[in-house]
Amino acid sequence: MSSRLSQRLGTLVAVLGLAGALGCGPGYNEMSGKDGKRSGARALGFGYPVDDRVSADEGDHVDWKELTLEADGATTLRVWWDQPEDISAVVALHDRFARHVAELTHRPGARTETLGPVPLTAGTWLIRVEASEGASVY
Repeated sequence: MSSRLSQRLGTLVAVLGLAGALGCGPGYNEMSGKDGKRSGARALGFGYPVDDRVSADEGDHVDWKELTLEADGATTLRVWWDQPEDISAVVALHDRFARHVAELTHRPGARTETLGPVPLTAGTWLIRVEASEGASVY
């Protein structure tokens, strides 16, 4: 290898190393854990609260939840944001094939929000909470 080529490769490696050292932060959804994908959706039940957290700044953009209905019926999802001013997010309802059914776009400052009632058939449904900016427990 010529010394000129070697010098260019060395410079390229140094630049790439510097870019990594500058800390561009975690990649999109890199820190979400298992529930960052549909296959890791956490099961929800009826009548009791479940809490979690999303943080775009920390690479935890998406949480998936799974809801199983034993009978057809209208279902309402209520969301409570602990930091309603600090989050830009969407809560979406999907069928078992992940087809979009309904969604709620968070209104900045709104502490509680409601999606529904949405008529659903018996079976498995998925809920996706996705933060595009900021962070909040919900």
